[in-house]
Amino acid sequence: MTNEQIGDIVGELAPELAFSWPWPTPKPAKPGSGNSVPYGQGEMPGVETQYGAELYRFPRDHRYHYGPVYHGSEYVEWYYFSAFGTDRNTGEPYTVFWMTLIGGWDKVLQRPIKNTFFALHNLRTGSFKTGLALFPGPLTTEGSPSDAPTKEFWFKYSIGTPEYGTLEESYRAADETWNFKLDIKQAAPVARATTCSMDVTGKVYAPGYLYPTPVGFENEGYDVSKTGRHNPKTVYGISYYYMVPKMMIEGPVTVDGLTIDFEGLAWFEHQWGNMRTPDHEEGFYMWLNCYLDNGDMFRMRFWRRNDLTHADEINNYAYIYSDGRMEFAYGPSVKYTPIRSFSSKIVPGMDIPLYGKLETPQGTYYIAPEFPDQQAMGYAENTSLWEGAIYFHKDGLDGPIVGRGYHENMVVPWYYMPGGLDIPMREELRRSLNGGMPPAPDFKFYK
Repeated sequence: MTNEQIGDIVGELAPELAFSWPWPTPKPAKPGSGNSVPYGQGEMPGVETQYGAELYRFPRDHRYHYGPVYHGSEYVEWYYFSAFGTDRNTGEPYTVFWMTLIGGWDKVLQRPIKNTFFALHNLRTGSFKTGLALFPGPLTTEGSPSDAPTKEFWFKYSIGTPEYGTLEESYRAADETWNFKLDIKQAAPVARATTCSMDVTGKVYAPGYLYPTPVGFENEGYDVSKTGRHNPKTVYGISYYYMVPKMMIEGPVTVDGLTIDFEGLAWFEHQWGNMRTPDHEEGFYMWLNCYLDNGDMFRMRFWRRNDLTHADEINNYAYIYSDGRMEFAYGPSVKYTPIRSFSSKIVPGMDIPLYGKLETPQGTYYIAPEFPDQQAMGYAENTSLWEGAIYFHKDGLDGPIVGRGYHENMVVPWYYMPGGLDIPMREELRRSLNGGMPPAPDFKFYK
């Protein structure tokens, strides 16, 4: 509704409003009366004029976070993208997934631990190659001052060793450009891991930086403790979370000796918080994104209980129209019903529900991968990381394709990976059950 339309409605109702709610006729205020500072035009005694409105501060919040709240075993933060594209040299269709996580504290390294996961998938042949690394060596951070003008704001992170491999991430605010450089020289000693490298540049396009919930936070995992100790003040059990549905990326990618010149469309996300806790099953979930043929997009999360059943009461869903409008939904208004599963070839006894019926407020879809074996090993025992491309069909699994996206099906312990737990868990991060207040006196209701 436009301002003009609102004005027309108010104008039509003005006589009735005046009759039903007789407001006293205001008189001009005398100069100097009331506050010494005109209301809302500067610092005022008893009124907060500096904080309380800005949940995110860009471009500063594109950086890693550390300090008074984020400095212990609970802290974790990551960047990741999933991309569809082609090899510019051959025209072969590929997807690329990349993630890096920083978190916890290691007393030997004297820094948080940092890892990366990478996968290249050929959409035509089904070939699936992965790279995995836990980085040794120093972590170097560089960047402009926090208060630098946007056109001068930048940062860069570098980690690793020449023998083992390196990772570099950088950002430049002047033209909203990110760069990700990865070089894994030694394959991790787990199934399907190999050597790989990439040097891709991503540029952000409309609709820009968005949020998966209207409040900008996400609840991180099913509360197995049943204590409800989530704490926005310390970001305990929740995370800051933003996403970029349209980041165009390009650059060379090499996996297990194969080199391609990749160009495509990536979905980029950034999360951080104190969410690596035994109170929450943060690593048990299904995550989906989708690019529909009509130009709309959506993203959703289905959290799981520790028996792997879906906790539908805490589902969350964000729908993005092609013009940038958004709608949100929660709980069982978004539902996934498995139709059949894929039996893992690398985790014995693990059945992954990759084929299913997805019901959303905007429509019903049937999701399925063309090649189901897009799975890698994790950093901890008994973990499953299915991270791959899927198609969205209408009218059944064999119906026409109306969208494509990524499916992240995770069964990972709350600690994600060994290490980074050298600072004891901090009770003060959890919401105090009494709120720091004395017990309330007894009160009896009338009935």
